[in-house]
Amino acid sequence: NARLQEAYDRLKELDRLKSNFLATVSHELRTPLTSIIGYSEMLTEGIAGPMTVEQNDFVHTIHEKGEHLLGLIMSLLDLSKLESGTMNMRKKAFQIAPVLHEVLTTVIPNARKNGVEVTIDSEGAMPELRGDPERMRQVVLNLVDNAVKFTPKGGKVTMRVRPVTIAAPGAEDDDDSGSAFFAPSKPGLEIRVLDTGIGIAEKERPRVFDAFYQVDSSSTREYGGAGLGLAIVKRLVEAHGGTIAVAANAPQGTAFIVTLPASTGTSIAPAAVPVGTA
Repeated sequence: NARLQEAYDRLKELDRLKSNFLATVSHELRTPLTSIIGYSEMLTEGIAGPMTVEQNDFVHTIHEKGEHLLGLIMSLLDLSKLESGTMNMRKKAFQIAPVLHEVLTTVIPNARKNGVEVTIDSEGAMPELRGDPERMRQVVLNLVDNAVKFTPKGGKVTMRVRPVTIAAPGAEDDDDSGSAFFAPSKPGLEIRVLDTGIGIAEKERPRVFDAFYQVDSSSTREYGGAGLGLAIVKRLVEAHGGTIAVAANAPQGTAFIVTLPASTGTSIAPAAVPVGTA
């Protein structure tokens, strides 16, 4: 027992050092990269004088790749903060409708370019949530971005939102069916991001939320990504007291299911989320 405890403490220390290393490196990389992106923007705006078409294309590529790299660095920074418990969450009461529509307007350009239809599907009045709406936007945006990326031209991505009833913690583990029937429950909200893309094999689904895990290296090369997005999504959902799961979306594609508890003393939105389409 003493040796096991010593090994456990050592692993915890190594994990802490790893998180600190990720945070430090991410911060140090972000500072010069922000300058590179800023100077490329100024060159594009013509501050240093006119450029040829070819020069403008080169600067545009520098800016685009810099933004991509900055996104990866910010993901590393977010992951390290979530693992160490130092991420600031500005929690307040909010409705899900503005979050979903902000995500919809954000993904419209990329979805249209890929020939993918994105819609919002709602049913029933929505309970009020308590949490950080910006972080919840990050959750849904990441799921929808992934869905668009892995859905071929002519496919469809749907954000389906429904009010649900969530069983109290431990109720689902109760073997007594009578006790489970009378177990306390609370209102909640379910967000499903459904796509008609390439799907995820059943054996791979339990691991898709692991940091840096890739379902298929060949898919990674084709579609890009570092395997951080879903790990961050899972931790953000859990920080809001919710759960996330992945399932098949018959007849093809993937379904990510996010379940969130309603705010204590929740109020119901007067109207359902209006349907939107990209």
